[in-house]
Amino acid sequence: MNDGRLSREYFDLIKDALQEEEKTGGSGSSSPRKRRKLRSLQKEPELESESNRVVITIESDDEEQNNYDDDDDDDDDDDEYDSEEFEDVTDAPANNGNISITIDTSAQKKSTKKKKKTEHGLDPAVKEFRKTCHMFMLLTLVCHSYQRNEWCNDEKLQKKLAKLVSDDIFNNLHPQKDDEMPLRSTRKLLDALRMLMKHWNKKFKLELTSPYEFNHLYMVHWDSVLKHKCESVTFKTFKKFFTRMRGPANISVQGFVTMLRGCGLNARLIHSLQPPDFTDSKIYNKRVVWSLENECLKYPIFWCEVWDKFAKQWITIDIVGQEIIEQVRYKSKLEPIGRINSAFNMMRYVIAFDRKQGCKDVSRRYIAHLQNKVRKKRITREAKLNEWFNSIIKFLNKRNRNRIDDYEDEYFDLRNEHEGIPDSLQDIKNHPFYVLEKDLRANQVLKPGAQQCGFLRLRNKSNSLLKVFPRKDVISCYSARHWYMQGRALKSGAKHLLTHKIKNPVEEDEDEERLYPIGQTEYVIPKQVDADGKIPTNFYGNIDIYKPWMIPIGCCLVENPNSIKAASFLRVPFAKAVTGFKFESGRRVKPKVTGVVVENEYVDALVAVIENIEECNDDAARHELELEALNGWSLLLTKLRIKSRLVEEHGAVADEDGRDYSGERDSDLEDHESYTGEDTEMGGFEQGGFLLDSNMDGGFVPEPELQHAESETEQVEHPPVTYGEATLDRAEPSNTEPNEIADEFEQFLQEVGSQSDDDDSFQYESE
Repeated sequence: MNDGRLSREYFDLIKDALQEEEKTGGSGSSSPRKRRKLRSLQKEPELESESNRVVITIESDDEEQNNYDDDDDDDDDDDEYDSEEFEDVTDAPANNGNISITIDTSAQKKSTKKKKKTEHGLDPAVKEFRKTCHMFMLLTLVCHSYQRNEWCNDEKLQKKLAKLVSDDIFNNLHPQKDDEMPLRSTRKLLDALRMLMKHWNKKFKLELTSPYEFNHLYMVHWDSVLKHKCESVTFKTFKKFFTRMRGPANISVQGFVTMLRGCGLNARLIHSLQPPDFTDSKIYNKRVVWSLENECLKYPIFWCEVWDKFAKQWITIDIVGQEIIEQVRYKSKLEPIGRINSAFNMMRYVIAFDRKQGCKDVSRRYIAHLQNKVRKKRITREAKLNEWFNSIIKFLNKRNRNRIDDYEDEYFDLRNEHEGIPDSLQDIKNHPFYVLEKDLRANQVLKPGAQQCGFLRLRNKSNSLLKVFPRKDVISCYSARHWYMQGRALKSGAKHLLTHKIKNPVEEDEDEERLYPIGQTEYVIPKQVDADGKIPTNFYGNIDIYKPWMIPIGCCLVENPNSIKAASFLRVPFAKAVTGFKFESGRRVKPKVTGVVVENEYVDALVAVIENIEECNDDAARHELELEALNGWSLLLTKLRIKSRLVEEHGAVADEDGRDYSGERDSDLEDHESYTGEDTEMGGFEQGGFLLDSNMDGGFVPEPELQHAESETEQVEHPPVTYGEATLDRAEPSNTEPNEIADEFEQFLQEVGSQSDDDDSFQYESE
């Protein structure tokens, strides 16, 4: 065998064996088909799984037995396979005991599909991190634009830039209303804006290589999020740009907005936010080279809008990119087109900031397929995150709603209708305006007599048509229990629209549950309070308060953990309020009692008692902390007494390193000897270093239960230990009150302080 090929003898052996199997009844495939399989498998050497290999096993008595793979890239192998002798080899499913040939193409396809599926897969933790990072960067970008809008409202800067506008242009920016032809006034405004845009571009020069935030606000991939750095721009730096009249494109747009506001126009600053795409499942990005001059400026992320009071619509102005002025109807020229442009500028969130500190999401105006395509790229596709995003916009919006918002919302509704029905099953799934009947949930049903608004043809063999219905014709049905949790009860004679099978864990069978629409329900009317003041309760002695209108008339719900204790202390009529349920493992459901329901006349007294209880609880917690701290100091004093007693009665023993066994140096030993008067001639030992007094228990303080004398009233008295003038009593059983411990510790500190003023040799090192 040479060059990784089968020898001539082995090749003839395989050929004869396969021909013999074909003659005995093996139904193999034709020779050319076998050849194609081998060649197709040979062309995929990159797969590392064993399923892409043709394994030939030869059982022989010879010692040389080897397995060969058909993955070899040698050119001589192709010549060997292309020989006429190999053309007669046929595939046989049966084995003769000596030769077995296995070709597992199904496993190869399965492994290939699996590898393609998991090639760019991400862990759930990574996906969650990217979503959180996307939200964080989205928030920071909105705040960035909000701050720039505040800078554009600076009156001094507006007056400075407004001086650049000539009188002719200024007069045309405020044309008179033409009653005969309103469009004539709009045309004058558009011409003035076009002249002003050209005038600004002559005055302000762009710097593409500026270190300030030019291309750093564009979208980047996840593997390079932390690599982009730029210098921060302060308000002082912001004003210097317009003194020199040079700067990046974003600053140019913001200066143009400032000039328009200085001229008295209602101008808005528009920012297309570019956080990283959290739906991108690729781990590494394929590097795409782009040109700052061509790509960044062609589709900007900052532009402005001017309100046209004659046409009742906003005029879009792009001064740095395409230098256009348009009145967007159905499609904007500022929306990026192309794979390269979308890789760095994906229009998903377009936010507008006006001169009165207004903030609004105007993505509907500039994104053509907002609901069909881009909706999946936005964080607002989830209900909870949509509320989060709307709360941010609402917080940054400092002005009240006006008529301009009404006109704009009407335009947005028309755009939603004009967008039309999606052209794929993926886009129509969970669509906010359209739905397929097969995509309805188990508790949803179409209105009786609902008409389809369109059809969707499937591009498959059947070419079937699917009816598309408006989502507004979908009715959600729920059980009577669910409606009661929402504060609604079934009407008399209510008719159900759906039935739902549920499992009964007790009887181990399925029961049918009726589902009702909201039209078959009404608000729950609570029961009245009795004449004697008794609050109505249910079978369990509680009252269900799931919605505010379920509270009885003349009563009030007080939610507090101490409300039940306070009501019991006052002895007023009350009822425990169940405001929800807590689901636990094992199909266990527990009601959540969060407060009590009392009559209005008892509310003030109940609140006062609750505040007193909370104050007492705080005092008890504070007292417990103080007691714990004092016990710690008491333990420290006890250890000090024990240590001083050992040094006084047994002496300090020093080792070869000059440290005693208690952790003090020789200098510390001399200090102790000066206070205790010990003789160091014997090395600090007294008669072997131990006292033979049996009451001393080997020099250690006895346990409290061993300190009792023969009589219960008689106790062993120990002489106090003195450090100069400072006196420390020996440890007693810890039965003292916290106040006594505090007084004792304060007295000890005073004695030690007075002694340290007289003699600086008193020191203590904590171990």
